[in-house]
Amino acid sequence: MLPVDESLVFSENTYYENRVFNNQGFKYFFPNLKTPYTVIHNGFNPTFFNDNLDKKIPNSFISVALTDDFRRFQLKGFDKIFFLANEFQECTFTLVGLKDQFKNKLKSIPKIIEVLSFLSQEDLLIYLNKSEFYLQLSISEGFPNALCEAMLCGCIPIGSKVGAIPNIIDKTGFLMESSNNNYIKKEFKSILALNNAKRKELAHSARKRVENEFHIEKRQNKFLDLIK
Repeated sequence: MLPVDESLVFSENTYYENRVFNNQGFKYFFPNLKTPYTVIHNGFNPTFFNDNLDKKIPNSFISVALTDDFRRFQLKGFDKIFFLANEFQECTFTLVGLKDQFKNKLKSIPKIIEVLSFLSQEDLLIYLNKSEFYLQLSISEGFPNALCEAMLCGCIPIGSKVGAIPNIIDKTGFLMESSNNNYIKKEFKSILALNNAKRKELAHSARKRVENEFHIEKRQNKFLDLIK
């Protein structure tokens, strides 16, 4: 087996308030499994996903996930982004991946949220380059590729403490310990209080984190080593 992160082998998941299980990973659900495994992280191209901090719109947030039903809407944390949009009118939010047929089922979409059903990779790059923060508030997650792509574009990451998210973000952004709305609102206020110097520092460190730890060449080399 070739899991893309150690969290898929075993990890704690205490973020979601209404969780059924406190732990995740195949070793938790199948403790007697003896199949050998090697962790090989996903890899990304820092040349294509380049950062341009001069284009960043202050207090702009983006999140990307294919969403076509209410289950995935909650799973990917889009419900929390709707909550934040209603609480922080001075910010702007962009959601990429909400299918049109599902979007029409939503009762109301906050006016400060731009909803896009699809973007080409080139257009996504434009949106990532002008967004200051990236939100990954999933209640369950494997290894979110869009989070890494956003970090390469200098987006400051804000993620839930589930799956590979803590390992990806490390100390370059912010981890939400709980899905409680009051807690998230309090943490969000602290994030918005960051000065410009600290924001640029985090943006640079986020890119370096992915560039150093999850470069596409590292993934290629690990595959070649395994084959040999």
